[in-house]
Parts: sequence; C-alpha cells; structure tokens
Amino acid sequence: MSPTVLKTSSKRPDEACVSSAKRAPGNGVESSGQDGREVLRGSNGIVGSGTYAVGWNGAVQSEQVEAMLKGYREDGTAEKVWEHFQSEFKRIEATE
Repeated sequence: MSPTVLKTSSKRPDEACVSSAKRAPGNGVESSGQDGREVLRGSNGIVGSGTYAVGWNGAVQSEQVEAMLKGYREDGTAEKVWEHFQSEFKRIEATE
C-alpha cells in the first residue's frame, strides 16, 4: 500500500473525530462549532447529539439512513445483535 493511501486513510477518521461539527452531547448546539463549521445532525435526528452516521468522506448520511437507523432502534435490532454477540462470545470461549 502506498504511503499516500495510508496517510489519507488515517487522516479522515482523525479529522472526523476532532471536527467541532461533530461534537459530543452537552457541548452546546450553536449553529457553528469552534472552527466555524455548522454543527451536524446526529443519527437520531438531533443536532449535536454526539452520534453521527457518516460516509467514507466524513459527510453525514442522508435522512433515508437516519430513518433506517430509527427503525432499528424501535424494533429492538440493537438488543438482538447484542444478544447474538454475547452468545457467540460464550460459544467461542467454551471451545478454547
């Protein structure tokens, strides 16, 4: 892998994490962050909520993705996935 690819692929996550547009809850929801960027809508539809569904380029995903995630929260998908992982970890640990 080329040094340019490595530098670019490691740079994007770092930028996404430190951007004031994607802030943690409780840090206010002013219309712009410290670096002048607009504070973005979180995956739950709340501006500045602290949880962001982003694409490969760091941009917040569409309202369609937000609606899909809302459906997952409402139908218990998160709990089902967590239960599945818990049972798999137990199964794997039992075979060691």
